[in-house]
Amino acid sequence: MHLLIVEHDAALKPAADISTDGWVAATPESVGRFSAVGFLFARALHESLHVPLGIIEAAWGGTPAESWVSAASLGSFPDFADAIARESRVDPRAIAAYDRYLIERDAWYSLHGREDRGRSDGQNVFAARELDVRGWAKPSEPKPWPVKDGKGFDGTVWFRRGVTLRDADLGAQVHVHLGAVLQADTTYFNGVQIGATAVERSERNYAVPGDAMRAGENVIAIRLEGDYASGDGYVGMLGDPEDYYLEVGGHRTPLAGPWRYAPGPDLGALPPAPLLAEFRTRFPQAPALLFNGMVAPLTGFSIRGVIWYQGESNVGRAPQYRTLFPALIDDWRRAWGKVLPFLFVQLAGHGSNARAPNDSPWAELREAQSRALARSRTGMATAVDIGDLLDIHPANKQDVASRLVLAAERVAYGHAVVDRGPRFASFTGEGRRIRVRFRDAPAGLHTAHADPAVRGFAIAGRDGYFETAGAVLDGSDALVWSDAVESPVAVRYDWANTPDGNLYGAGNLPALPFSSDSRD
Repeated sequence: MHLLIVEHDAALKPAADISTDGWVAATPESVGRFSAVGFLFARALHESLHVPLGIIEAAWGGTPAESWVSAASLGSFPDFADAIARESRVDPRAIAAYDRYLIERDAWYSLHGREDRGRSDGQNVFAARELDVRGWAKPSEPKPWPVKDGKGFDGTVWFRRGVTLRDADLGAQVHVHLGAVLQADTTYFNGVQIGATAVERSERNYAVPGDAMRAGENVIAIRLEGDYASGDGYVGMLGDPEDYYLEVGGHRTPLAGPWRYAPGPDLGALPPAPLLAEFRTRFPQAPALLFNGMVAPLTGFSIRGVIWYQGESNVGRAPQYRTLFPALIDDWRRAWGKVLPFLFVQLAGHGSNARAPNDSPWAELREAQSRALARSRTGMATAVDIGDLLDIHPANKQDVASRLVLAAERVAYGHAVVDRGPRFASFTGEGRRIRVRFRDAPAGLHTAHADPAVRGFAIAGRDGYFETAGAVLDGSDALVWSDAVESPVAVRYDWANTPDGNLYGAGNLPALPFSSDSRD
């Protein structure tokens, strides 16, 4: 078994070759750089088929589907027309200038990337209550994704903002709540450290000691530290603004809004990005460029099929993904000149849920993914039951790979195997209850670990407001109800960012999420 890694490359035109270190034998030393799901998938196939096997990894984390589709196939999508047109007008001399900038930038990072003016002689200078910050930038935080301030710097950065406490507040319990910041934080209140978290995206809840508080103006300071010093990482606040607040005796004061910001190093010698950087610094996310640089050169390989694990970067654009993802599958099949087996992973659970059953951007993207099964020779391995509330990269790679192998056995090799869990078929009303019928459940339904309670359902009446529902199993049906819904007309299962449904079918494969009121 051999591995080939395609190095990151984006190109304005389809490239003739890839950047790579070449094929290497799969060994304990070589697999560390490779995709865990990809390696585990290939290893299982190798052990099953008993033939030499090669697997190619062409991947770039955090990229949207449109980056991996050719410009020609994106021509029918008006949303990408302006970006494609801009790409066609880029001057090659500007690209050369940008490449020179990258060399200079990386040289600066090697010398200064880990410096921190905020800490001097063991003192946290930028955390002090009294500090002149009039020259600091004033961004609005959090952002949907950290936007690089100050010449695109990534590394150690500081954020500060003032909060007001009354005399009556000084005896109350005070907590600083922060959302899922990137990446590691140390947080101070009036210069006193109140907490630190090394895990990225974990929500923070830090108690403020009484002796750190003052009546009047107080200062929260946050030191954020990235994992990288080469300009390729991200640091900053992100997520839902409602997750950022000061809690004083049960009363919340929002912390979302203007903050003061300063980088740890002096950025004076960091070379400014050329004009092209506005386009190029986001080039992994630009339409067609990764297809050009990392897919088009591979079409000379006579590959057996594709496994695809992506979607997080398209969350929030599910209606578009319903047509974009099938367009990607068709595009690759045209590029290879054959109907390649195309296997994909349905998004794992991630992110906090609404307090009551509600719309979910992650659930909507999963539903958009599942529609691609209408294409011939496709298979889907769901990861909905093995996600992580806080980590967008869940640790359980083995189950994902095993489910992809089942899909490969059916789609690519024609084996008679069960490769997916129960799917929603139909529902009918039975008074205050709804009978939900599932297909692909020949042996009926069961709950995980023989749990007597069925979880994951919600139903709604004509007002469209969903309520958490109870359920009992009846063969391959589920009878669902809620005391809060007198005449249910719609039903959902696992329709949440991080769902907790526990329905399984044959092979212990989880039932797939659905919403009966899902619309085109």
